Amino acid sequence: MTRAQTSHPLDPLSAAEISVAVATVRAAGATPEVRDSMRFIEVVLVEPDKYVVALADAYFFPPFQPSLLPRTKRGPVIPSKLPPRRARLVVYNKRSNELSIWIVQLSEAHAATRGGHHRGKVISSNVVPYVQPPMDAMEYAECEAVVKDFPPFQEAMKKRGIEDMDLVMVDPWCAGYHSNADAPSRRLAKPLII
Repeated sequence: MTRAQTSHPLDPLSAAEISVAVATVRAAGATPEVRDSMRFIEVVLVEPDKYVVALADAYFFPPFQPSLLPRTKRGPVIPSKLPPRRARLVVYNKRSNELSIWIVQLSEAHAATRGGHHRGKVISSNVVPYVQPPMDAMEYAECEAVVKDFPPFQEAMKKRGIEDMDLVMVDPWCAGYHSNADAPSRRLAKPLII
């Protein structure tokens, strides 16, 4: 029996595994509009149970340690392979302003590098109501553009002798919500001007 295994259960997700996880969640979107408005805030490994890590350390990765294998009356239980790895994805849907958390089983992550086919399976997904994820780089850029294009802001800069908006730096900071007026139905940022 071969003991070859491509990745340890605690290795970070590879680029191929991240591609499979993202493609699997996108494919599960109800409509093209939903799929196109998904923003992937976080894609991380779901750490396996302790016995899976012990099994990997005992059998699949050198040095081979048969004494760590689970035992029965007939001797050690020798597995054929480790269970599939899983990924946890935090997805923000800009169109619906909803946050969802997905768990994807990565059956064949290497398939993503062979022509774009993926083999992943959605294990669970749920929408988390009234929760906003952190802002991503695209939203920071959008916030900066909105501020620089706002006519009252441009007038205020002209009063200070600045007419070229490329000389102005807008540093948006994610703002928390403190009352129903700030409720998580809106994305809020506090732009600092430099």
